[in-house]
Amino acid sequence: MSEAEVVRNRSESFASLFLSSEDNQSTHASASTDSVRDGDGDVPNEYGNTSMESDNSEYQELQDQVQTPPICTSNSWEMNYHEAAIFLEEGENNDKFNSHPRDRDALPAYIVTHNHWFYSLDLWVHGSIELFGLFLLGISIVMQLRWLGFRTFLQHKRSMVKILQSVPPILEVLGILFFVLIIFTTLGFYFFSPNQQNPYFTTFQQGFVSLYVLLTTANFPDVMMPAYAKNPWSAAFFIAFLAINLYFLMNLMLAVVFVVFSDIEKDKFRKLLVHKRRACQYSFRLLVTRSQPTHIPFRHFQGLLKFFRPHTSHRDSYLIFKALNRSESGLLSLTEFYNIYEICGFKWRPYEPPEPWFNDLPDPLRGACYLIRRLVIWRWFNFFVYAVIVVNALTLLVSTILLSASGQPITHDLHVTWDQIIFVAFYGMEAIIKMIGLGFKRYFYSGWNIYDFIVTVLSMSGIIAEQFDNSFFYVVILRPLRLLRLFRMRKRYRDVFQTLVILTPRVISAIVVIIITYYFFAIIGMEMFSKYDMKNCCVNTTVEQFYKDDNTTVYVNYYYLNNFDNIFIAGVTLFELTVVNNWFIIMEGYAAVTNEWSRLYFMLFYLVMMVVMSVVVAFILEAFTFRMEYNQTVQGDKDRDEENVFISMDLTKEELRFVYSGAVDTPTLQQYARDLETQGVVRYEGMRRRTRDVLQRRMYQEEIPGWLVEADREYQDSPGLPAPQAVIRQHTDSVPISSPSVHETSQQTPPSFYGALNPNTSTETQRNEISFC
Repeated sequence: MSEAEVVRNRSESFASLFLSSEDNQSTHASASTDSVRDGDGDVPNEYGNTSMESDNSEYQELQDQVQTPPICTSNSWEMNYHEAAIFLEEGENNDKFNSHPRDRDALPAYIVTHNHWFYSLDLWVHGSIELFGLFLLGISIVMQLRWLGFRTFLQHKRSMVKILQSVPPILEVLGILFFVLIIFTTLGFYFFSPNQQNPYFTTFQQGFVSLYVLLTTANFPDVMMPAYAKNPWSAAFFIAFLAINLYFLMNLMLAVVFVVFSDIEKDKFRKLLVHKRRACQYSFRLLVTRSQPTHIPFRHFQGLLKFFRPHTSHRDSYLIFKALNRSESGLLSLTEFYNIYEICGFKWRPYEPPEPWFNDLPDPLRGACYLIRRLVIWRWFNFFVYAVIVVNALTLLVSTILLSASGQPITHDLHVTWDQIIFVAFYGMEAIIKMIGLGFKRYFYSGWNIYDFIVTVLSMSGIIAEQFDNSFFYVVILRPLRLLRLFRMRKRYRDVFQTLVILTPRVISAIVVIIITYYFFAIIGMEMFSKYDMKNCCVNTTVEQFYKDDNTTVYVNYYYLNNFDNIFIAGVTLFELTVVNNWFIIMEGYAAVTNEWSRLYFMLFYLVMMVVMSVVVAFILEAFTFRMEYNQTVQGDKDRDEENVFISMDLTKEELRFVYSGAVDTPTLQQYARDLETQGVVRYEGMRRRTRDVLQRRMYQEEIPGWLVEADREYQDSPGLPAPQAVIRQHTDSVPISSPSVHETSQQTPPSFYGALNPNTSTETQRNEISFC
C-alpha cells in the first residue's frame, strides 16, 4: 500500500468516525427535552455560575452536577460556552479565578469591562486624568521644594520602600559593598590625611567621595598618585580596594541578579503553565455532557470557540479540533484539550507545494529559470557573494585611508568611482537572479533578502543622484552595512540575531525602564541645577580648566554644555554620568556652584543606574544563556533555527462538505470550489511564530511533568473533575498518538512542541507517546 493511500485511509477513517459521532450528538440534541427529564442525553454535566440567577451568595467555583437551572438546555449550553471561554481567557491572561463572574447578572458587567474598546476608552480617560493629576502634582512638588528644600523631599518613605522592595537580592551585596567602602575610607583617612599634598583624603567626607568615584575607576590612577609619590607601598591600599570592590563585589552583585532573575523567569513560566492548565480543567467541565462526562464533541467545542476565538471560521474550528484530537476518536479528552492554547495560535491556509513559479512558462524560459534556480540554491554561490562583500569592504577601507591621508577636505573628493559602480551593479544582479530563481514571494520572505534589497536600492539611488548633487553621495556609505550579512555564515551569530528578534518586546521593556529612570532623575536635576550657568565657573577648584570658555586654554573642554537646562540636555548629561568617564568632573562642578550636598544626587544616580544596568545585563545574559541551552537540548532537530512552527492536516471530501456546510459568503464558496479541485485529500498548513513560550516548553520538557503532577495533586480534591481524567493525570498525561499527516521531506514535518515526538518518523510504522501540558 502506497504512502498516499495510507493517508487517505486514515483521513477517511477519522472522517467516518467523526461524522458518525456528530450524528449521534445531533440525535441527542433533538431529543434533549425528553433527556432532561431522564437526567441524561445532551445535557451539560455541570452548569456554570453564569447559568444561575443571582442569589447574593459568595463566589462559587462551579455548581453541583445535579442542579438544573431554570432555563432551557440550549441557553445552558450557550452560557457554558461563554463561561468556558472566560476561563480560558483568564488562563491565557494569567488572571486570578477569584475574579470570575459569580452569576448571570455579573456577566454583562464582566463582558463590558473586558472589552477591547472599553480598555481603550479607559486608557484615554485614565491617561487624561493622570496627566492632569501629574501636572498638579508637579506644581505641588515644585512649591514644596522651594518651601521645604530638597532634603525633606528625599524623606518620602513610601517611594523609597518600593524601590528597596524591587531589588531585595541586590541590597545584601550593596550593604557589603558600602561596609567595605566605609572601612577603606576610615583607613585612607588615617593613612593619607597627614600628607598635605594629597587633596583626596583631607576629610572623612572627601575620602568617601574619592573612593566612591574610584569604584567607577574614573579618577584612577590620579587618586593614588599623591600617596604613591610619598610611599610606593601605598599602592597596595588602592589595589586591594579595587580587587575587593570592583572585581569581586560588583561581579558578585551581577551574579546574584543573574541567578535570581533566571529563577524568577522560570518560576513565572511554571506558574503561568499551571494556571493555563487549571483554566483548561475548569473549561472542560463546562463542555462535557452527562452522557459523555469525559470527552467533548465537536459541536460543543465549536460553541466554545465562538466566544474564545470569535473570528474563527467553521473550517478552522474543525482543523483545530482535528489537530487536538490526536487519538482520532472524534471526541476530545481532557489530556488533548490541554493543548488548546498552542493549537489555537495557528493560522490555517491551504497547503501550497513548493513548486517553482516558472513551471507554466514556455520551455526555453523555463529551462533558463531552472538553471538560475540551481545557481541560487548552490551553496558556493553564497560563498562567492560573501567573498565579494569582503573585497568591497577592503576596497572601501583602503580608499577611506587614502582619502584621509591626502589631507584634502572630504567634500572636494567625493565622486563615484568605477569600483563602486561595479560592486553596486553586482549586488543588483544578485538581487535580480535571486528573484528569478526563488520567486518574489520566497525572496521577500527572508528578512536578510529584504535587508539586502533595501541597501542595494539605496546605493543605486545614491550613485544616480550623485550625478546631480554631491550631498546624495552619502547614501553610498550604507554599503558597509552589507557586512552584517556575513553573520549568516556562523551559527553563533545567527543565534544572536534570532534571540534578539524573539526577545525584542522584552528588550523594549528594559529600554523603557531605563528611560523612566532617566526621566525621573532629569526632572529632579532640572529643578535643582537648571538655574546655574556653568560657563567659566568653578574658579580656584580642581575642575576649573574643564569649564573655561575665555580663549585662555589650548583645548576647550566644553563641559559647561553638560547641564540641566531642558529635559533633552539633562538626558544627555545623565547618559554621560552612566558611562562614568570623567563623571566626577560634572559632579564637582555642580558641587562648586551649589554645595557639597549636591554630590548626593550624582552618587545616588550612579547607584541606581548600577542596579538597573545590572538587571539589564542579567536579562541579556539570561536570554542568551537560555538560547544556548535550548540549542543544546534540541541539537538533533533540523528545524531548530526556524522562526515559525508548522503543522499540517488532511481533510477528505466528506470533511470538506461538512466544514463548508452552511457557507453563504462568496469568498468562502470560492475557497470551497478551489479545494474541491484537489484530487484525494486536501492538505492544510497551520503556522505560528516560534515565541519564547514555545522555546521554554521545549527547554523544560523534563521538568514540566513534575510541575503538572504537583499541580494536579493540589487539584485532585476539587469537586466535579471526571474520574477517568484523574487516572490519566497520574500517568503524566501521556497518550498514544500518531502523526496527523505524512510528509515527504523533513522540512514539511510538523515539529513536536515538547520534544517527545520524533518528527521524521513514518506514520505507517511508528506510534509515539507525547506529554502534553
